[in-house]
Amino acid sequence: MKSPSPTEALEPPIEDTEHPTASRRTEVIIAIVAIAFMAAAIVLAQGIELRREPAEGQIGARFWPSLLAIVGLALAIWRLVIAIVSAPDDRSDQEVVSAGGYRRLALTLLLTIAFIALWSIRSVVAFGFRFEVFPVLCALFLVGLVWLYGGRGWKALVLFPALLTAGIYVIFHVLLRIPL
Repeated sequence: MKSPSPTEALEPPIEDTEHPTASRRTEVIIAIVAIAFMAAAIVLAQGIELRREPAEGQIGARFWPSLLAIVGLALAIWRLVIAIVSAPDDRSDQEVVSAGGYRRLALTLLLTIAFIALWSIRSVVAFGFRFEVFPVLCALFLVGLVWLYGGRGWKALVLFPALLTAGIYVIFHVLLRIPL
């Protein structure tokens, strides 16, 4: 007999195997939430502090976040139009929500909110040294997410978060000089 995986051990077996039905209301709500999210992203992108203003014809630090948010807003508006005008999409290919799915979603949101809130600290002075908060915080955030979604080995809990955090830090902080 095969022992259950860490994810299977957390969740009882699923009895309900019905797939979600097509719903215009759900599609409209998702499109409206996406529009609100992208509008907030545009506002936040415009609020990025610049170390110095870009010279004439150069791209500043606000360009890419603003561009991505504007494209996302256009796609969300297009999705809203499609949701209103055409028939709702067939949802028979979607997976059934697992027993622990909503709990994992809530914990993921809590971890993300805590990560963003603590990220604003930027640096801490301890023992006479200034320490960057981002690398430690990012690694802990990734360890929490990996654990939450079933990762249990040393590669998943140590190697993956360390390499991803180092990659993000090198690309954004060292090469692009974006303050993390």
